[in-house]
Amino acid sequence: MESVSKTVQALVEQGIERGEIRKDLDPTIFAALLNSAIEITATPELLLNSSYSMMQLQGEIHGILFYGIMNSPEAVERS
Repeated sequence: MESVSKTVQALVEQGIERGEIRKDLDPTIFAALLNSAIEITATPELLLNSSYSMMQLQGEIHGILFYGIMNSPEAVERS
């Protein structure tokens, strides 16, 4: 998994340089978070004790990783 983490870090750094990814994102922390998210999908207890399917769990993790947990800035400004 170490080589995968290094690859993810390099891709994030590339994205930052190109302006595609936020400059304040730490590539090492993101790679560790992504690794943990992948590992959690391999935890059978999580699926057995919930109503989520594997695809739903992956969708939830994807949404949190790539869109965060906060409302859009426009929605936050309105509240």
